[in-house]
Amino acid sequence: TDDKKPKLTPREGVDSVMNLIPSIMDATANNNLGGLDNVLDQLGEIAGATGLDMADIGARLHGVKEQSEKAQHHFANVDAAMWDGDMARVNMLHQRGPQLDYAALGTEASDVYAAPCIDEAKTAALAELSIEPVAPEQIVPDRYADIAAGIHGAVDAFLATGQDPNVPTGSDLHTAFLAALDAPGRNVHDLQKLIAAGADPLANHVYGDTALSWAMGYYHADTTTAETETAVIQLLVAQGLDINQPMPDFGTPFGRALIYGKAQLVAAMLAAGADAHQNLPMDHPLDLLAGATPIIVAAPKPEVLKLLLDHGVDPRLADDQGRYPVEMIEVQTAAAQDRADAADPWTVAHAEGLYESHRILTAWLGENST
Repeated sequence: TDDKKPKLTPREGVDSVMNLIPSIMDATANNNLGGLDNVLDQLGEIAGATGLDMADIGARLHGVKEQSEKAQHHFANVDAAMWDGDMARVNMLHQRGPQLDYAALGTEASDVYAAPCIDEAKTAALAELSIEPVAPEQIVPDRYADIAAGIHGAVDAFLATGQDPNVPTGSDLHTAFLAALDAPGRNVHDLQKLIAAGADPLANHVYGDTALSWAMGYYHADTTTAETETAVIQLLVAQGLDINQPMPDFGTPFGRALIYGKAQLVAAMLAAGADAHQNLPMDHPLDLLAGATPIIVAAPKPEVLKLLLDHGVDPRLADDQGRYPVEMIEVQTAAAQDRADAADPWTVAHAEGLYESHRILTAWLGENST
């Protein structure tokens, strides 16, 4: 070997390369994929530097690269689901893992993949407010599960018990009012009943959310209408909640609505005076959306993007990472189309949504070029 190559004995070379393969798999499974392809390319050179002909090393490296590509697609799909605000899919993908074939590579990796679904917003809020998490044994049994489940008559049944609606209970530690905001088919009538019975709409969740920011993380948009969402948001604002109050990770409740909400919630927030021009904070947990403009955040949902354009949000502005929306969305559209799989209709719909948003932006820029 020359001075530019590793000075390894054949035995050291064998040990180094064979030890690297499980390490690469571990990095792949834990989404530490930066520079992995370059490392794999260098492995062959390291093997050659030992002067030893290592059986099957080429096939093994090729197999690792294939597995790496699968893992990168998996984690890109996780990011796409987070961008779209589809937390049910995020959790499903986390549980499923990247589905790598470790056995084919001759390495033990039964416990390599363990991707926890961490609530970064909750963690940040706890740190900001110096609030300690509640220990499981301190959690009061959930009084509001039926309300949160949207069971007909659940609010009346709870109020008939005469219990205090402001005591946080259950693993979610929400109050009766927050539970009603979680419910499928949430409606202003149930919220008004709770307020009349003493529920405090200005009481924050123990982890820092206001009722308004809590209402943005809604998983049942298909059970509401533009009219019902408008009524709910108007009620919250009328009770004194600040529609633009700063919050961790999302900047304001509107930033959270763009990710988790559908068009009816976003429209209701705009009608109530939400500031639609703020970028997400640079410390947003998803790197893809760190510092992103509202146009970028809305890109997977063309109907939401149209609302922003109609509201006067300028799609020509770069985000805090220096990315221009139309260019960034074009790149993401191409990547999503590459990952789209007819066996996974979600990926196809995501790619189609981005493509439509890119088409809308391109047309807008053409009409507003002067």
